[in-house]
Amino acid sequence: LTDGEGRALYMFTDDVPDRDEAACVGDCALAFPPFDLVLESDPPPVFEDGIDTHEITRMHRQDGAWQARYKGHPLYYRASEPQGQVSADGLDDSWFVARDYVAFLSITNSFEPTGTIDPRRMYLTDGFGRTLYVCLDDRPTDGGAPATSVCNGECLANRPPFAASASLRTTRLPSSLEPSVLGAFVRGDGIAQLTYRGWPLYYFRGDAAAGGTSGHNQGAWRAIDPIAFGEGETL
Repeated sequence: LTDGEGRALYMFTDDVPDRDEAACVGDCALAFPPFDLVLESDPPPVFEDGIDTHEITRMHRQDGAWQARYKGHPLYYRASEPQGQVSADGLDDSWFVARDYVAFLSITNSFEPTGTIDPRRMYLTDGFGRTLYVCLDDRPTDGGAPATSVCNGECLANRPPFAASASLRTTRLPSSLEPSVLGAFVRGDGIAQLTYRGWPLYYFRGDAAAGGTSGHNQGAWRAIDPIAFGEGETL
C-alpha cells in the first residue's frame, strides 16, 4: 500500500489490530509518523481496485492524532524515506510494508510462544491480527504424507480451522517469512485447512478479538513463534 503520491505505508508488529491505541508514539512516531485520510470527505477518497474499502478505518490515537488502519493495522510512513522508495520492510523484524497479508506477526510481553528464540516473543496471526494456534498432538505433513488433525467434532467447535479459503484472495506473507512455510491439506471431514511448516493451523473461539491469546498453553495447544517453530528442536 502507498498513499496517493506513491509513498510507502507500513505496519508495525507491536500494534494490536482494531485497538484504538498505537504502539508507536513519542520518538517512535517522529521516525514513523501516522498516516491518515478523511473517509467522510467530499468527494470521498479514491482507492485502487483490489482494496476493500470496508477494511479501511480510522482511529483516534492516545496522543490525539488520527490514523488510518488497513485490516485493523494502523498505517505509518517512514519519515526519512523519499517518495517511491521502500527502505524499512523487515526493519528490526517489526516494520513491514503494508500489504493484504494472509498471515502476519505480533509481539507479546505476556507469554512465550512455542519455539521462541527472540526475546521479543513473536507469534503468528492471520491478516487481521487474530492469533493462530497449532496442536502438538497433530501429525504434521511429512514428505508425501498429508497432515493429520486430532481435532474433530466438539473440538472443532472451539478450535475452528484456519481455512484454505483465506488464501484465495492473497498468499502474501511478511518478508521475514518464506512463502514455502504455508501449505494446505484436506481434512478427513472435507475441510481444506492451512498449515504452517506442515502443522495444521486453528483459531480459538475464546479469543474475542485481535490480540487475544487465551488459547495458548491449553493442553497441547500452542501459539507459535513463526520464525523458530518447526526448525530443529524447538517443540
